[in-house]
Amino acid sequence: MFVLSPKHSAVVAGLALPACQVFLFNPEPRPPDPAPFVPDAAGGETAAETSAVLQDVTKETAIVPGVDVKGNDRKPEVTSPPDVWRNPNQFPPLFTALAIGNATYSDRVVRVRPLKPTVSLDCAKVAAGPSVWLSRSLFAPAKTWVVPAGRAFAPADGKTAGACTALLIDGGGLPMRLVFYTANQYPPKQMPSTVTGGDPERLLVLDVWQEGIDFGKHPAVYTAPPAVNPGAPPGCPAPYEPDALAWSEPMPQGDVTVLDVLSAPNGCHAIEWLTKTGSAKSMLCVPPGSFPFEVGDDVFIAPLQGGHNLGKISGFEFIHTTKRLRFGRGADIVYYGKGKADIAAQAGCGAGYDACGSVIANLQVNVAPTGGTAQGLSAGKTAKLPDGSKLWINVAFDAPVADKACTGNLTDGRRVESVFSQGVP
Repeated sequence: MFVLSPKHSAVVAGLALPACQVFLFNPEPRPPDPAPFVPDAAGGETAAETSAVLQDVTKETAIVPGVDVKGNDRKPEVTSPPDVWRNPNQFPPLFTALAIGNATYSDRVVRVRPLKPTVSLDCAKVAAGPSVWLSRSLFAPAKTWVVPAGRAFAPADGKTAGACTALLIDGGGLPMRLVFYTANQYPPKQMPSTVTGGDPERLLVLDVWQEGIDFGKHPAVYTAPPAVNPGAPPGCPAPYEPDALAWSEPMPQGDVTVLDVLSAPNGCHAIEWLTKTGSAKSMLCVPPGSFPFEVGDDVFIAPLQGGHNLGKISGFEFIHTTKRLRFGRGADIVYYGKGKADIAAQAGCGAGYDACGSVIANLQVNVAPTGGTAQGLSAGKTAKLPDGSKLWINVAFDAPVADKACTGNLTDGRRVESVFSQGVP
């Protein structure tokens, strides 16, 4: 298996790997949802399905004035309540954190979009402003429910709930809404599958209000993110650039000898090793000019046990009598020798969206080698150390909201890629 980042732009073995495009955002409150709602890529509805759902809006019965729980004018339908309201215990219960209940007197179409399975969230950060942190492109295609009058359903399975839950919800006449809550706010529990007989704080009430069909006021309901992510402000760099670090698995370990090396200008190398049991082949992509070995070199290969600050990192070390190569990916940089290495937020434009909707915050590695000059290294930068060795920072970012289809695998919500090389010109 050849381990490559989704953003890897090098051409390896004739395979072109595209880079993810990135957009920055300004963390200001979202504007109101545009109307009418036009299904976007996250929705997955066809034009025919949307037309059929929108026709549901025209089926309203006669209405009379009333007042909702918020004190706003309400327009309930005059049709008598269904029998389910009078006998809520005739239906099986739900096990969920929150339920959506149809308090109208007509069947309602509700579409629920969960997050994609490749998405991970820093729940504490997202909870501070879900409509700002979350992008519509993070959500999977919708599952459609037809909810009878008086009934309730679980939009998310309480048995598989994580630390927090985010859902994009719309339906026939219901504008796009974002539902977000944490497990601490609403631990899953058993609830009735009707709009009556349960805990009102656990029910998202779908009803006909003065302004149309919508949810009643609830702390878990937010304005939906805009259909298109904001573009990058003028002069702001992209939050990260395509990286140049990848290696094949399994990597031979122990004492080996370089039998052959085929090197490409982009820093990718096809290497044949002589091992104790025969020969082995591997691929390694590192920054151009960082691979110090040549045919005939005896090398000892070992996996990295930790980063410069003993942080989590995966990668390998190649050791020769006068040459050395360390490369790794994780929450820390590779060890470069005596000195400090602090990883901090990069001053500038702040966080931004990538093409998958991930929120990326640039990091800067501040290195201060003993006997050398302190340097701040952002992604794509190189430092020459006092002993002549070099340190490359390929990628350095935090992703409190991440779709690994673009970010790749993260370590504690962070991705730092670095290479240390000794014995290169």
